[in-house]
Amino acid sequence: MNRGKPLAVSETAALYNPADGGAAELGEAGIKAAWLQQLMGLDGGAAAPFPRLKMVMWFDFEKPEPAAGGATVDW
Repeated sequence: MNRGKPLAVSETAALYNPADGGAAELGEAGIKAAWLQQLMGLDGGAAAPFPRLKMVMWFDFEKPEPAAGGATVDW
């Protein structure tokens, strides 16, 4: 159903956990920049099929995170 309304992503962030491996070689800033590029569709990512995406709210908070073994994560 298409109602012609804008789309908002109400909360997103990128987890950087150097102990987890993965893309740790990019560093925290690189991982967060890559996530934003994917989200905004700059690399053909999420926004590409959502042309009405008008707002993204970035979660900016430090908190203990179970997904990181209880370590404090700077989202």
